[in-house]
Amino acid sequence: MWRGELFKMMTGVDMVHIPIAAWRRRRPICSAGRLQVLFDTLPAAIGNLRAGKIRALAVTSKQRSASAAQLAGDE
Repeated sequence: MWRGELFKMMTGVDMVHIPIAAWRRRRPICSAGRLQVLFDTLPAAIGNLRAGKIRALAVTSKQRSASAAQLAGDE
C-alpha cells in the first residue's frame, strides 16, 4: 500500500493520491507549490529540505533521524 493511501486510511483525511514515481518528476511539481502533501524518503528529500524548498513534518520511523533531528518520529 502506498504511504499516501495508508495515511488517508489511518487518519480519515480526504485527499487525492497521485502516484509520481521519480523524484525528478516530483521536484518541479512540489517546488511550484502544486502539491500540498508529499510522502518521500529522507535521502531523496534532504537536499530540498536543507535548501528550504520544502518543509517536512515528521519521519515515519520509530526514532528521529540523525540527518534530520528536528523532525519528530513515532516516539
